[in-house]
Amino acid sequence: MSGDGPSNATSLPGGGFAVVNSFADSITLIDPDNPARTIELEGIESVPNGIACSETQLAVTTKSPPALLFYAGGDASPVRTVPLSAEPVAIAALDD
Repeated sequence: MSGDGPSNATSLPGGGFAVVNSFADSITLIDPDNPARTIELEGIESVPNGIACSETQLAVTTKSPPALLFYAGGDASPVRTVPLSAEPVAIAALDD
């Protein structure tokens, strides 16, 4: 894991975790049973600062410009970007 500015984390449906790294513009996926083998999603532009996960999607908030990025399971690029009118300060996922 890069460790460059981890700012938020969320649990994943399979028991892993996702950590958003603001200063590294990345997301680190971690399997607690094999923490040495992490997956990095890099190039998350716009200073990612929040993260939440539902059963089917990972959502990441960004600061500049303010937006909400949606990632489908296994995708390294967002499948949808929703511009926001102001910088988000928190995010939560609700049950499907």
